[in-house]
Amino acid sequence: KRRCTFLPPGIDAISFCPYPDPVQRVIDVYSIGRRSQITHQKLLEWARETRRFYLHDTIRGSQTINSKEHRAALANAIRRSRYFIVNPGKIDDPSQRGQQIEIGNRYFEGAAAGAIMIGERPANEAFKTLFDWSDAVTRVPYNSSDIDMVIKNLDADPERQERIRRTGVVQALTRHDWVYRWEAVLKSAGLAPLQAAEERKVRLRKLAEIASQG
Repeated sequence: KRRCTFLPPGIDAISFCPYPDPVQRVIDVYSIGRRSQITHQKLLEWARETRRFYLHDTIRGSQTINSKEHRAALANAIRRSRYFIVNPGKIDDPSQRGQQIEIGNRYFEGAAAGAIMIGERPANEAFKTLFDWSDAVTRVPYNSSDIDMVIKNLDADPERQERIRRTGVVQALTRHDWVYRWEAVLKSAGLAPLQAAEERKVRLRKLAEIASQG
């Protein structure tokens, strides 16, 4: 009989933000964590035939040497990626998740870094609320073998690509940084915002202004 509040995942939006000094996106497709073997094999074939750069895991995440360094390297890689594979949490393990559909961290990471997210959209109300902007995720069904055609169609529209990137970054900076989640905790407990949080929000707003102008 206690009041419960849903607190979604968040992101260190400043660390992942590609602005104010954007770097070249030299990684064509980046995939980390759980993946469809069908889609993975298609991307390997596509990369061989087109000489594109497909970056993917070759070891398990549990083998990370230093979690802080790993996180920084992840942010650097996504900032340099054109496309980023996203899917709901534990999408390949229905025996563990059952019918539950959860928003994975990948969505927040991809948006914050300005990568174009391609994959499945979680079919729940929370996702519709948190990622309610146009083209937040370009849907590619799990186990799709047509992902190369999706990329080809997106590559044919540079203006749309730029709009997707800038919008994702702005949304992450203004809505999904951890400071907003911390504020929700304080508000739920009836506590006032902290000065450091207000200062961080000023930094976030300034970066969002830069991102919105491209």
